Amino acid sequence: TSNKKVFCYGRQEPVVRNREVDFPPSERYIQIMVDGCRHFGVAQQHIDYLLRLEQRPRPTPDQFKTMGDVPEQAPSYTTQQIHDMFHKEGRAVMTFNGKVLEFVADDSSSSSSSSSISSV
Repeated sequence: TSNKKVFCYGRQEPVVRNREVDFPPSERYIQIMVDGCRHFGVAQQHIDYLLRLEQRPRPTPDQFKTMGDVPEQAPSYTTQQIHDMFHKEGRAVMTFNGKVLEFVADDSSSSSSSSSISSV
């Protein structure tokens, strides 16, 4: 098994929309739409229509997804170091909620190689 890091580019397949299988809009999305309508003076009739749509309720904090805790031995990086990793070293790194993540792919197999996001 090789630990060589490789860049991986891909494109998401087009999404086919189907009202019978798609989820209804989220409560948050509807609220954003309603706020925008009110701000721009859209007719109340349309706002009422939006508010009558079926909505997925907002998740409660205990339902939020988590990426887990950063291991105790994980190093800390400055913003400049993260910038250099990406722009100078070509590493696929990103930050998310105070965590530094790096995309690492196993290049030992074909195009269906396994990949993971791990803490840097």
